Amino acid sequence: MLRRIVLDRKCLNFPHIYAEKMKLIQLRKGIILCSSFHSQVPVRAKQMGYFMRKRLQEKEAENEIPAILDPTEVTAESIFRSLHEEDRELTCAEWDIVTEKILGKPDSFGKLVKPINISSVIFKICESNNTINIAKSWADYSKIWDSPDQIKLGPALKMAVAVDMKDQEEFVLRIANHYLSQGIENIVLVNLYWSSLKLLAKTSQWEKGVEMINQYKNTNKDDTDENQDLHLSYNLHPHVIVPFGIRALQSGNKDLLFQLMEKPEFHEFQNPLRLNVSSATPHQEELYRFIINYSYDTEFRREGARLRSRLYEYLSKYQLHISEELSTLIKDHNYYIEDGEKRHEIKTLTKIDYQTGECLNCTNKLTRTGITNAEYESLKTGILETVLVGDDIYKNTDPRELKDFLRRVSKENYDIVIDGMNVSYYRVKGLKTAYKPTGIASANLLETVAYFYKQGKRIMVMHRPEIKNFPHYPEIDSMARVHLVGKVSQDDPYFLLASLYSKCLFLTNDMLRQHMYLLARKDRKLAQLFTRWQVSHQTFILGFNHNKKSMHTGSPILMFPPAHDVNTTKTDEYWHIPLLKCEEKSKYVTISNKTLYHGLRHEWICLGPKMKTPSKLKLSRQEVAWPEWAHTPTTPTDNQPKDQFYGSFRKKITDLDMKKDEKRNDNKKYLKYISKKKK
Repeated sequence: MLRRIVLDRKCLNFPHIYAEKMKLIQLRKGIILCSSFHSQVPVRAKQMGYFMRKRLQEKEAENEIPAILDPTEVTAESIFRSLHEEDRELTCAEWDIVTEKILGKPDSFGKLVKPINISSVIFKICESNNTINIAKSWADYSKIWDSPDQIKLGPALKMAVAVDMKDQEEFVLRIANHYLSQGIENIVLVNLYWSSLKLLAKTSQWEKGVEMINQYKNTNKDDTDENQDLHLSYNLHPHVIVPFGIRALQSGNKDLLFQLMEKPEFHEFQNPLRLNVSSATPHQEELYRFIINYSYDTEFRREGARLRSRLYEYLSKYQLHISEELSTLIKDHNYYIEDGEKRHEIKTLTKIDYQTGECLNCTNKLTRTGITNAEYESLKTGILETVLVGDDIYKNTDPRELKDFLRRVSKENYDIVIDGMNVSYYRVKGLKTAYKPTGIASANLLETVAYFYKQGKRIMVMHRPEIKNFPHYPEIDSMARVHLVGKVSQDDPYFLLASLYSKCLFLTNDMLRQHMYLLARKDRKLAQLFTRWQVSHQTFILGFNHNKKSMHTGSPILMFPPAHDVNTTKTDEYWHIPLLKCEEKSKYVTISNKTLYHGLRHEWICLGPKMKTPSKLKLSRQEVAWPEWAHTPTTPTDNQPKDQFYGSFRKKITDLDMKKDEKRNDNKKYLKYISKKKK
């Protein structure tokens, strides 16, 4: 049923129920209400709502209509607040008056209070006013405990978690035990069970909650299961453990605090370099903030320093990064008192030089990333079984091809493994064609292979059989071992396995997200290890320098792995903690927002004693970090082992300039820079 409303001499057809509410609620809320139930409003009312919204904006711009109108004496909240401001238990007669006056009135969201939702409205009012005594008396008056509906007590549980317990511990325990006694498998909404467990941390029986957490084990269900969301809800999450960690520290039990933090359900083997914190920070940081504040507020400063050091060691052990908000909290504490003297500390944001690993503040050099032999074996097994073989090996490769490949890489060692498909078809700037021509793709791969060949490195190139159609295939084959991956096989797992077997660098611009995801489904710890290995071994190609006669086929521009570990590290007396990266808001795709870690973008916080003389180090602005072996190139013939994977050595190229007497049939359309006229 529509009702006509006159607004600014214009007639608007509006649903009857909304028209009645608009008499009581401010105009703005009436429009929001219409938008909330937009699917239920007739078409004409929707159109009128649009013009109504537009007219309101014009009126506010002209200051004809105030932005906020006072809706006092019309909402359930204002009526309840006017009757009872004091937090005390109400009698049945008082509750009769309250229910009579607020029934049929709208709440703060514009919804009418009815017998079916009056309990939810009252508990929300008690939550906003921090009046737990009134909430208890309403629970007794409404006999909510006798209701068979589990969800009906949900608003009371939410209120009890948010407000101060005061002297109503018995009431709080009754709410918590109402769900905990039934067991998680018998609860309709599993979140009610976890909220009840969190509520137990506020009571004197919080140690009982710790026992329940220690006995609980998460279900390791496959993500492909039809009931994936249900299984995730049954898992123990960090936000449940946080209040018990706070309670343990308040009671002085630091060992119990870190025992809870050591649980995989708390730290979750996070992958901070792949974590996007543009919208929210991890739940764990609530506990980290409490530990930092407690360590500086405690009477014994040495004890607080040991507590902070223990926290930093924990971050280093599980490879965790902190948010900018937490780093700001740490920086707010500029000094502490020791032996009656004020001792200053430096707590400042800094950057680590990508090429040397030196901190710009304290000038200390961070250690390099170390991967043990056992970790290499775990990665090889994980990629082979999870990524390549999977549930059906024929989906990803040919078993005979895989067997021959593993036999070869187990006997041969390389210094660099090149993803030939990724490098040869890398999109170069200024190329106007939709597809990269074969001649330029061949020349780019040749330039890349020749660069490492000049360094005397042993090279493996992973490519498809079409590489044989490249004009420079004979030269590439003479400088490197070229492995041809079959048409039915995935090439990424092959060059990853080759790099793992040789413990060497690999060259590709692929972020390998899908492979990390498959590993994370099986083992989060293994996925974390895979990311750490990727950051410390992956080399990126940024483009190609301009040649004198061609702008697409010069020498490659490479970015090598960082010269330091991207993890919380202590050098001398200084702690270096990396910050979580935030998503860059840029319409341009640059190497800084494509890579997992970039020295010019990522920030660190340096913690330690104040230095007497400030540092004079400056951050290198180059995007290329050259490894030590790239500074002093050697002649290929001097440091060239005569192994089988270097082919016949029929053409040892020491320079890209071709000799005049060479007779070649190059693609002159794209390779003019090396084509020579025949004599």
